[in-house]
Amino acid sequence: ASTSGNMAEVFESTAKFMERDATFKKNLRRSLLMPSIALTAVMGVILFYVGYIFPLMARMFLEYNIALPPMTAATLEFSNFLQNNWLIITLGFTLPIVAFVMYIRTARGKYLLDKYIIKVPVLGDLLHKMSIEIFSRVFYTLYSDSGQNVEVIKTAAEACRNVYMERQIKDVAIKKMLRDGEGLVDAMTATGVFTRTALSRFRLGAESGSVRENAKQLADYYQVQTEYKLQTTVELINVGVNIIIAIALAVITIVSSEAAIIQPTINV
Repeated sequence: ASTSGNMAEVFESTAKFMERDATFKKNLRRSLLMPSIALTAVMGVILFYVGYIFPLMARMFLEYNIALPPMTAATLEFSNFLQNNWLIITLGFTLPIVAFVMYIRTARGKYLLDKYIIKVPVLGDLLHKMSIEIFSRVFYTLYSDSGQNVEVIKTAAEACRNVYMERQIKDVAIKKMLRDGEGLVDAMTATGVFTRTALSRFRLGAESGSVRENAKQLADYYQVQTEYKLQTTVELINVGVNIIIAIALAVITIVSSEAAIIQPTINV
């Protein structure tokens, strides 16, 4: 704000960004809370059923020398495997997660995470467009027609909250502009981190002499799109969790039904 001399607009944009960021995080946590609880509960029920309840029932069959049906036998083998190797299995799941969390907190890990997360379907596209929206909004706030806007691009890159995109813009775009004298759009294209929509808007702005206005239009467009896409993403996650729950319940039902068929034989 002090550099550009446009304090009011910078503070207004900052307040708007912070409000949207807080709203995004709140909606995301609220939307994922129930699916997370449901999925955790289902996994707990499955582990309790397979690890404790089912072995008691299946071993009772074995005491009467009754041949177990295929799924019942396979479930019992899986249960024995879990009971005999629970420590190794727990460490096998826990240690990679801990190592991954620790690694992404390093500079190299954060860079690689930001590089590949924007390529993940659905969620990656959402985060990618949010970073471009932030870049465009900061660019719009600080840009001037004087032509000395390298610092503006640098500041917008640092604000986009994606280390990979930031480095690409700084190391590729800015260097091409300073060293090779390339234009803004060609330099941005060389980074490989901007969408075709973003490049077309900046190209239109460069050709019409309204780069600043087109950057704002791009930011507003991606703001609306990311808000809608967030709702779609949450709905897809809910559908995926419901499918997992349905499959888990179906497997438990089938295995229990198969074991129940043996009951009359025991009574005889």
